[in-house]
Amino acid sequence: MVNEYNEISYAKKMLSSGFLTNKRMYELNILAKYFFYLGYKPKEVQERVVDFCNNYFDSFSEAKYFDKIQSILNNAKKVPIIEVGTIRITEREVEFINSIKESFKFNDVLFCLLVIRKIRDKLGQQPYLNCKYTKFTKMCGLSSPKVLYPILRRLEQLGFIRVCRNSNLEILFNIDASNSQTVIEVNDFDNIYAYYHNYLGKGRYVECSSCGKMVRVNGNRQKYCKECYAERQLEWQRESMKKIRENKM
Repeated sequence: MVNEYNEISYAKKMLSSGFLTNKRMYELNILAKYFFYLGYKPKEVQERVVDFCNNYFDSFSEAKYFDKIQSILNNAKKVPIIEVGTIRITEREVEFINSIKESFKFNDVLFCLLVIRKIRDKLGQQPYLNCKYTKFTKMCGLSSPKVLYPILRRLEQLGFIRVCRNSNLEILFNIDASNSQTVIEVNDFDNIYAYYHNYLGKGRYVECSSCGKMVRVNGNRQKYCKECYAERQLEWQRESMKKIRENKM
């Protein structure tokens, strides 16, 4: 899970665990931005990115990936790193969403829009969605954008949003949550709906111990998403084989 709103935290996880997804070039961009954020010079950033690849990228060759590394460095130097942290949802905000007598999926979308509005406010940006509907559909836990469209039309009818000509959305509603207790803390902005479902008891979700992705669980011992669990199994197998070889020596 590449979390575009908490890049500092993501980079720290990478430094302790290696690549967290198969989107390696995207993740290296985050890592390079983090090194620039720490104050390293371009040459030092390049050396650290290459060292990271040598440690965690099995088929990595500096000569082969030279142009891509340079492109990553040039981009990372220009774009500031983003760290939103945790988005806290209060009891009053949840009560407002629950008071809207529409479908459960409607409330999922409204909850996600609330979180995005709070992200944008925290970044000092205007309250627009600013992402593709396919991505927003996933944030809401919906099966496809076709399910999303009638909900957006209804939201516009009720005055909660304004659909712009370029298909962007302006989030018009804002809830006074002052002096209201925090009841939900959102960290995974790719699966926002899961926090709302957790709160309502509509399923049980936990944040993956490795990448932070929200995953639905059926038992008490699950700690990882499928991707990270597969990676951990490979690590356990490598460690087991290493111990066997050491014992034979």
